[in-house]
Amino acid sequence: MENNTFEEEIRTKDSADESLSQSEKLLHDISKVFDVADYKIPPLFKTSWANMNFETLTIKDVKNLYEENSINFIELVKLQIDFIKKNEKKVLSLVNFDEDLYLLKASEFNSESKAKGILKNIPIGVKDLIDINGMTTEANSKSLRGNIAREDADIVINLKKSGAFVAMKTNTHEYAYGAVSPPTRNPWDLSKIPGGSSGGSAAATSSGICLA
Repeated sequence: MENNTFEEEIRTKDSADESLSQSEKLLHDISKVFDVADYKIPPLFKTSWANMNFETLTIKDVKNLYEENSINFIELVKLQIDFIKKNEKKVLSLVNFDEDLYLLKASEFNSESKAKGILKNIPIGVKDLIDINGMTTEANSKSLRGNIAREDADIVINLKKSGAFVAMKTNTHEYAYGAVSPPTRNPWDLSKIPGGSSGGSAAATSSGICLA
């Protein structure tokens, strides 16, 4: 039938998934949603990018804003940094975040990147168990203090292939072996914790510090 349902579209495309790695399959699943959901939401903002609220933006919102030329990648990163400066000190979701270095990496990415994937120019944070070449991976453990990754992990490679900007680490319970993720706080109630082991990732996305 020509008028396949959403579920039929997904089942048709699932046959191509079997040969993909786990990280590739995750990205492939995301791409199927964008393929099938053939619609646009109305523009969210009529003001300048400096007046946008980063906290409420989703990946789909950002893609639409890019398409409308309402914001560019560097403007988005600056908006994100401003939000982090106001909120991260309360949530404590990130690891070794340096706003100047982050902006520098964004500028380098913006001038060098030729990726055209579904996550093009989307900033993504990854748990501090996952290697990003040239950045520390410490797993919230004293035993790994100052450990510098020499190469990208497979998931980071695939995220970058899909166009994502990956230069931010989120907190984890030590070696991901626990459910506390100190010192990260629950952004909905700072007297509580977000759990773990991916407490930093949960707090960063829930608070709006990270898009994903």
